[in-house]
Amino acid sequence: MIFNMIMNFLKKNNLKQGNGGFTLVESIVAIFILLISVVMPMSVVARALFAANYAQDQITAVYLAQEAIEVVRTTRDNNVLSGTALWDQGNLGDGSSTSCYSGSGCYVDAVNNTINACGGVCPNIQENSAGVISWYGNYSDWANTKYVRTIKLSKISAYEIKINSTVTWVSRSGDRTVSVEDVLTNWP
Repeated sequence: MIFNMIMNFLKKNNLKQGNGGFTLVESIVAIFILLISVVMPMSVVARALFAANYAQDQITAVYLAQEAIEVVRTTRDNNVLSGTALWDQGNLGDGSSTSCYSGSGCYVDAVNNTINACGGVCPNIQENSAGVISWYGNYSDWANTKYVRTIKLSKISAYEIKINSTVTWVSRSGDRTVSVEDVLTNWP
């Protein structure tokens, strides 16, 4: 449509001057305008797709980080209710180098509600897609995702611990990180 308008304009101007055809400059200008009218919308669409993909990764990472906080909170509750471990120990560790309180931190399996020491580097979160529902956990037969979730705990006082849940991933534009922090207290 734009191309036709340009060509009609050029034809009208050429006919007034008595010319029967287009000059090379007029043709180049028409092609340039046509290219701009096609390339600009394509670049806008490409940017929108990149932004949508980044937003999806960011939202997934925030949910995964918050999920780890909830697993730690549930573990704290189970420790208190069972009476077999101190509220801030048990599956959360005991402050040794292989616990969530030190070293490289811990990772969670939210499907089985377990917390495990990373032992150097935390593994990638794995995914089992069942229909439209995706389950994230750590199983040998599930596919790796691009996300790595690490939990680190630190004692604030005898009645408080700080939880730092960090999710990292690599995107086309570089390394990305989302961190969520919370403070848990002992409830006797």
